[in-house]
Amino acid sequence: MASPTIKLAGKLLGVLLLGGVGGVVLSEIVLPALAGLPQFQGVPFFERIKGGTTVITRREEVLIEESEAIEKAVEKARGFFTPDGLALTTDGVVGAVNDRGALFSKRTEARNLAVPSFLSDEKIRVGKVIFSLIVDAEGSPTIAIGVITEKQDGGFSTTLLAQNPPPGSAVFTTKAELVGMVARETGKLRIVPIKEIQAL
Repeated sequence: MASPTIKLAGKLLGVLLLGGVGGVVLSEIVLPALAGLPQFQGVPFFERIKGGTTVITRREEVLIEESEAIEKAVEKARGFFTPDGLALTTDGVVGAVNDRGALFSKRTEARNLAVPSFLSDEKIRVGKVIFSLIVDAEGSPTIAIGVITEKQDGGFSTTLLAQNPPPGSAVFTTKAELVGMVARETGKLRIVPIKEIQAL
């Protein structure tokens, strides 16, 4: 004769197995059948069952994290701008644009400037989120956000240029790494890559 503990464990196991089988039958057979009946058309619960459940929580979290990363990167990158342009070296070399929007570098009297780290070519990847930033004389930032869509020899394509960022804008990653600077060449906007900036 089985002890009361074994009987209780057997009953508990039986209830769990029966509940598991019942749950599967309910979710896989009964609820989809009910969702197909005209009486339940338009009921949100049954619409989700019929169309499959869409989980959007993960996407929302990614968007929130990306937004926070851009905010932090903008705050950090603002410190790289001087009244003369974007600081490229600590000893006073800045990148700026002339009246036609062409990029050039010049040496200023400023020293001990905060400078961005440069993103290497190997880290430029399709899908990377980038943003352009320019800071006006009052220190107010203007940004545009885009994505790298194609890596090309000596550069890349991006959705950022469709937003017409002003020439002289610096282009950063969400970690405030410098990708390039926006310039106007032959009437078109272009992101001048790091290699070309360093050669100025």
